[in-house]
Amino acid sequence: MILDTIENAEKYYKINPYFKKAFEFLKTADPSNAGVTVEIDGEKVYAMIIKSVGEGREGAQLEIHKKYIDIQYCVEGLHVFGWKPTRECSDVTREFDDADDYGFFGEEPDFWAPVKPGQFAIFFPEDAHTPKGGKGPLHKILVKVAID
Repeated sequence: MILDTIENAEKYYKINPYFKKAFEFLKTADPSNAGVTVEIDGEKVYAMIIKSVGEGREGAQLEIHKKYIDIQYCVEGLHVFGWKPTRECSDVTREFDDADDYGFFGEEPDFWAPVKPGQFAIFFPEDAHTPKGGKGPLHKILVKVAID
């Protein structure tokens, strides 16, 4: 997991060949288009502009992905992500869905990380994370980046 501000995004370009495209999109995206999925580089990089309501820590489930890295960029609200190493998750609450690239676990996160507007969190397959740990209105851009 990486937590940082959009101003430091260039530091992470070398991690994945698609990160530069992902972060360049985030720097110029129009977040008012909630509910829209934006193709950035075919199935390799795409973004979803999401407005939702945080469900809080109670009942938040850890989510994992195997084919994509999540870059979760906060537009508005206080997003709070729970985190735990994927290798320590065994309480399956939803079997992994290969087609949609996600599965859920019932363990408690090891820690909770607040993500404020202008900040992002990057979650790799090694990072089980809770997608809606904040409370109240949440507005984010989720960029899915393929693992090569």
